[in-house]
Amino acid sequence: MLDKNNIYLFPETIQTNPYLFFGKAVQATQEPFVINGYKLYCLIDKLETPEFPYTLVPVQKNGASVNFYQYHFPSGTPDFKKLGFDSTITSNGTILYMTQENLVKITTQSRYVTVKEGNWQLVSKEFYELVAFYHLDIIPQLSLNLFKSLQDIDKLSQLYHKKYDIDSAHVVSLASLYNELNSLLLFFGYTNKNVIFSDHYFLFSSLRLQFRQFVNDCFSTIYMSDCAITPSAVKQIRALFRFVRLALGKLGYEDTQSENIYHSVTATVNKFQRDYGLPESPCDANTIRMILTQLLLKGTDPVNILASCGVNIAIENSLDQKFGPIDLRNLDDVAKRFATGISRAVAPLPAPSSAVAEVEKELLSVAKSGADGLDPVNRSAEILGARLSGIKRYAADVSSETKTCLQRADEAEQGLENLQKINNDIEKTMQDMEERLKQQNSSGNWLVIGFILLVFIFIIQQLKRSGAARAMQQKE
Repeated sequence: MLDKNNIYLFPETIQTNPYLFFGKAVQATQEPFVINGYKLYCLIDKLETPEFPYTLVPVQKNGASVNFYQYHFPSGTPDFKKLGFDSTITSNGTILYMTQENLVKITTQSRYVTVKEGNWQLVSKEFYELVAFYHLDIIPQLSLNLFKSLQDIDKLSQLYHKKYDIDSAHVVSLASLYNELNSLLLFFGYTNKNVIFSDHYFLFSSLRLQFRQFVNDCFSTIYMSDCAITPSAVKQIRALFRFVRLALGKLGYEDTQSENIYHSVTATVNKFQRDYGLPESPCDANTIRMILTQLLLKGTDPVNILASCGVNIAIENSLDQKFGPIDLRNLDDVAKRFATGISRAVAPLPAPSSAVAEVEKELLSVAKSGADGLDPVNRSAEILGARLSGIKRYAADVSSETKTCLQRADEAEQGLENLQKINNDIEKTMQDMEERLKQQNSSGNWLVIGFILLVFIFIIQQLKRSGAARAMQQKE
C-alpha cells in the first residue's frame, strides 16, 4: 500500500518527456485522474529542452479540468518550491500546480498555448511532431497558430516524407529517423550524453549540436541551416555510411552477421583499424583517410564508389522533361500527318533520359560533395606544398639577403680599417706639424732677440761716434 503523503499528481508523463523532473519517480497508475478547477498550459519553447525539467503547467481555474497522473518517489522528492510549483493535498494525492504570478514569470522565457480539454495525451504526439518538423527544416518557425489549430499537421507530414523517405518503398517515421541519425552519429564518433534511443521519442533537439559539428567537419556548409538538420545533410550522412560500407567491401572486409547494421559495420571498421594499426574507435577521420589511401593504392577510384553509394532519390515525373512534339520540318505531307498523330500521343509523356540525367546529376552531386568532404588529404597536401614552396622562396630570399648583409658587413669593416689608418696618418701628420711649429717658433724668438741686440749695438756705436766727433771739435 502506497503512502498517500508520497503520492503526487502531475499532468505530464515520462513517456512523453524523458527530461521530466519525475525521472526518478514511479508512475503509480496508468489511468489519469480528472480533477476540476484547473487549466493546463504547454510551454511550447520548452518542448524537447533537456535542461528544462517540465513543459506543462497546471493553473487553478474555475470551470476547467485537467488529467493528472499519480507518481511516487522511492528515493526522495524534488524541491517543488524551487521549481516554481505550489501544492494542495487531496484524497488522491498532492496536486502540483503553479500560481498565476509564477506562470507570468515563466512565460517571459517561453510562449504557451492552452492544452485542449486539459488532456495532454490528446495532443502530445502532434505537438512533438511540430517541434520535430522545426528541427528538421520542414517549417521555418514554431508559430502559436500551428499549435492552436493543428490543421496543417497532415500536410507537414506529407512534406516530411517527401523530403526524408529513402524511396517510396522505405517510409521513414520520425522515431525511426531519430534512431537512424543517433546511430549514424555514434558510428562516426559524434556522441552526445543526452542521446536517448526509444521508439516513443524523436528528440531531434538533442542531436542538433553533434549533427551540425559533423556536417561542418565533413561536408560543405551549404547543407546547413539554422535548423542544423536538413534533408540534404541527412542524405549526405547516409551516403557517407554507404561509402564506408562499400569501400570496406572493395578492400575485402565483409560485414559481420548482425541484426543491427550499424553494429555490423562498426565491427568491420574495428577489424580494419586493427589490421592497419589504428586504435579501435568509431569511424573517425583517420579511419576514412586510411580507407581512401588503401583504395588508391589498390587502383580503385573513391569517387566512383561515392557515386555508386548515393542515396536513391525518387524522381518526380512533374520535374521530368517531356518528349514534346515531333519536329515537322523537312517532312512531306504524308509524313507530317503521321508525325502529328504520334506527337499527340507522346508529347505529354515524360522523357526517360531526363530521369536518368536527374539521377546522374544527383549521383555526381553526392560524389562531389562526398569527395570534397572525404579527401582533405589532397587539399591539405596542396596547401602544405604551396606553403612549403613559399617557405623555400622565403628561405632563399633570406639566404640571399644574409649573403648581401655579410658582404656589406665585410666592406664596412674594411672601410673602418681604412678610416682608422687615415686617422692614424692624420694624427702623425699633426704631430709633425706641431713639432715643426715649435721649432719655427723657437727660431723666430732667437731672430727677434738678435735683431734687438743688433739694433742696440748699432745705437751704442752711433752714440760713440757722436761723442768722438764732439771731442774732436772741442780740441780744435
